[in-house]
Amino acid sequence: MIKMYKMNKVIFLKRVLILSTSILFSCNSNNKTKIDAFDISTQDLFSGFQNPPAKARPFVRWWWNGNKIKKEELDRQLESLKNVGFGGVEINPIAMPDATPTDEKSLVWMSDEWVDLVVHACKKTQDLGMITDIIAGTGWPFGGEFLNEDETCQRIVTDNIWYKTGDVIEISEQYLINYYKNKFRNSRDEKRNSERTIWSLSGVSLIPSNCISIDQIIDLVEHQDDSGSILYTIKGEGKYMLSYQLLQQDFRDVTLGAPGGAGPVIDHYKKEMTLAYLNRMKKISERSGTPLNQLIRALFCDSIEVSGANWSDGFSELFFKTYGYKLDPWMAFVFY
Repeated sequence: MIKMYKMNKVIFLKRVLILSTSILFSCNSNNKTKIDAFDISTQDLFSGFQNPPAKARPFVRWWWNGNKIKKEELDRQLESLKNVGFGGVEINPIAMPDATPTDEKSLVWMSDEWVDLVVHACKKTQDLGMITDIIAGTGWPFGGEFLNEDETCQRIVTDNIWYKTGDVIEISEQYLINYYKNKFRNSRDEKRNSERTIWSLSGVSLIPSNCISIDQIIDLVEHQDDSGSILYTIKGEGKYMLSYQLLQQDFRDVTLGAPGGAGPVIDHYKKEMTLAYLNRMKKISERSGTPLNQLIRALFCDSIEVSGANWSDGFSELFFKTYGYKLDPWMAFVFY
């Protein structure tokens, strides 16, 4: 059984001073305690624990479900949080749960009406002596219906087909795409692909099972005809692995994105794309006329997973510039 008791002021101060002294001692490079470093009285220290400032109090993740928000309800919730001791909120717009039917209007993320309510909420928290943080998007990973195709996330997936001496390889880009789709149609990863996914053949090569040199690898892309078909007869001895890589463009939807930030996921590997996305938050200060840092303490990304994205335009060229050799001949082994 856990004993509950009220710690008196003397015991509390002794323990705080012992802990504080230990921290000062451990952080001091000269291994000397500096009790005179305290610029706060013991009474103020004790009072600070009794009535901590907003930044030392718990915060809540403030879901704006479906962006179905109204000024009066925002005020009510903030006042309720203040009354029970919370120090601040992190505004987090998110998709409305499917099991929650409601006729309330959904505001579009970063629309004028939505921004006005963000500003209102920030000013209300300040009036209450609280602090506001806000997520720099909605859902995971960040994206939105406004993205163009070349701004969306990319991924290379790979698979292989085994052949042997004398086999005739007769394939095409569409054949390999269909082969991959059928083979992995029940996999968790492929089930999550967006309906907009654009497929293309990135590379295809033939590798002997006992390969010991890159010179033994046959690049079958060089054997494509004008229609994109490949016809090749294996003349070497033994087994051969046909390794192919497919590029998936716009393959993922934002998970739980609120209206305005749902749909395609951005290509996080493009610096200009990521900066353009984050710069959308400037609208809050531009529309309100108040600097963003006077309304919001911090913009944050609570989770940076990119849902399998592993490629971007110009990656091969950047690799060559950085390391001095081409990545293309090694792709079969990179994604093996």
